[in-house]
Order: sequence, then structure tokens, then C-alpha cells
Amino acid sequence: MQKDEDDILEEWILYHGYLFGYDNLYIIDNCSGTASQQILKRYQAKGIHVSAQDDYSKKGEYLYQLIQQTRNQCDLAIPLDIDEFIGYVDLKNLPMAYLRDLVRKTQSLDQAYYLSRYPQVKTEAKTPEEVTIHYVTKGYLMQWSPCTEERLVALSSVTSSHCQAIIKRYGPLLLVYYPHVASSCDREQILSYFREIIPRKEGRYSFAYYLTSRCTEIDYEHPIQQITSFDVVDYEHYDGKFNYNKKFFEPCKLLSLDHGNHFGRVEGLTQTQYYKTQLVLFHLHHRGVRKLIEKCRNDIRGLKIVQDFQNVRELRDKVKQKVCGAHNIETYLTYLTAGPGALLSLEGEGITIDTLARKIQEIQSQK
Repeated sequence: MQKDEDDILEEWILYHGYLFGYDNLYIIDNCSGTASQQILKRYQAKGIHVSAQDDYSKKGEYLYQLIQQTRNQCDLAIPLDIDEFIGYVDLKNLPMAYLRDLVRKTQSLDQAYYLSRYPQVKTEAKTPEEVTIHYVTKGYLMQWSPCTEERLVALSSVTSSHCQAIIKRYGPLLLVYYPHVASSCDREQILSYFREIIPRKEGRYSFAYYLTSRCTEIDYEHPIQQITSFDVVDYEHYDGKFNYNKKFFEPCKLLSLDHGNHFGRVEGLTQTQYYKTQLVLFHLHHRGVRKLIEKCRNDIRGLKIVQDFQNVRELRDKVKQKVCGAHNIETYLTYLTAGPGALLSLEGEGITIDTLARKIQEIQSQK
């Protein structure tokens, strides 16, 4: 489902049409304006399917109904937001020896745990530049990568629920590797991987992690091409209980779908059962402060959370209640109380990845 995402809507259609074919794309429009309507109409002529729904709070229900209508036409149903673009990472050849050397160097710390989250990982070494390592030690979530030359960069304190959950479950030091530079937008690699996992019949599949865009400008004219700085965001242990990374499904086993596509009830599976894939999501949620606030307001309005957008107390109460969309309320509260500058990411931080931008530019040149 999308509403007024016309700054990236055409690129989303082009890219996923390149991957899967236009006739396999289904878009639910939530009362968008003229700009989005014109884009959708143009690509309907090329084969995409467009329907309209006016109640944003029923997004999960609408998507579930759509999946049921098409369940006999596909092997997998992949619910996505328009700001999410599918990518692939090769987790079979990671620099394990390189990471073991890093563990050896950290022996001066109180404890060290190495977490291998992927059973399919082999031990062949690749270039160390393909890895950024996040870990928790002595009260801070830290990041290490070859470009920092062993300098430890504090990302956030353990007051966040994410860090607390990691420490509680795994101990004071956690190493997690992310082969971010190796992220691919190549059609044959992505489709080959889908062909590999479809016969598994797992029912529920999880994306490995997000590559979330960093917002360094108030506005972007061409966000897909201008934004190449990302953070690795992994919600597998967000609250110590559930994996909040996005999921996709075998349609014949899907029983219901939640609003954010993070879970989905699946026949024969508990909420904690899923197959973790080598697929990632480029998440272009932050596309300038102006667009970010517009999206937050649309979300809050669509979910019928509050009537008064200036009522800070009521908005804070909704965050405490952990209502659906609470993360967007928090962002909007930051904007109200601290101003637009508080939502800007610092220059020079994050991971530079231009894989998606280059691929979409290539697709556009071949139109």
C-alpha cells in the first residue's frame, strides 16, 4: 500500500518490475494525489495491478485479501512498502578467519561471544572490506570496520531496549557481521536465490536485515540517486522475543497479516518460527526531513491515532501505550519538540552503498 510516494514510486515499480515482471506487481493506493496517480496509470498500461483502498488502518487486512485472491498464481507472496527495495547478500563466503583474529584482539575485554547466525556460512575468507561488525561491550553498542582502523565508535547507549535485549540474551560482548558491500541488486542472483528457497516450503521467511537510508538533507530532488549512505538495522532480537524484520510467505499457508508485515500468522508455525534468508531490504524511509514528516503525519492520520497533531502530551501517551505506528509518533515528536535539525543524520557516518542507485540508473537507461 502506498500514499503519495511519488518521489520514489516510479523507481520502485521499475526495479521490482525488472526483478519479477510488471504483471507480478500489485499496488494498493491509499488516496494518493495526482502525481502518484499519473505514475500508476502509466505503469498499469505496462501490466502492474492497481487497486484503491481508503482505510489505511486496515492495510494488513487488505494485503491479506489480495494474497488470498492470487494465492494459486504464485509460490511466494512478498508484502513490501514502496520505500523497501529487495537486495541479496552472499553469506556463504564470509571472512571467518578475519573475524576470529578480531576476537583474539579483544581478549582484554571481560568476555567475548561470537554469534554465528547463519548455519550455511562457510570458512573461506573474502576481503575484509566487505564486513562491518557491530558489538556490545561495557554499556555501549559499538561498530568496528576496517576503515576505522580498530577505533571503537559508540553508536548508542544500552538504555535502548535493543541493546538491553542483546546483552540479556548473549552477554556483554556480541559480534555480528554484515557483508554490506557485497549487497547485490542483480536480477539473476536474486531470482536464483528465490528458486533455491522455494522448494523448502518453510511457510514464513525473514529478510536478513535492513539497509536503512540516512537523512542528511531537509529535502532531496532525486532521493534514489542522492542517498547512498545507509545504516545496518537488524530487528531480529529487537525486544528479546520476536524477530521484527520483515517477512514473506507461502500464500497457501498464510492465515492473517499484521499492519507492518513483520509477522503474519502461518498455518502450523508459532510466531518465532521462520527461515532467515540471505535477502535484505534497502529501506528508503528517510528521504529528507520534509518527506519524513509528511510520511509520519500520513501514518498517524491513517491509523486514527490522534486528532490534534500539536498535542505533545497525547502523542507521548500513545508512544507509552506502544500503539501501532509508535515509531513514527516518536519521530514526529522529535520534530515538534526539537525542530527539523534533530532529524538529520551526521555527515560522514553510516555505510556508503550505491548498488541500488546504480542498478536503477541502469534500468532507466534501458527504458
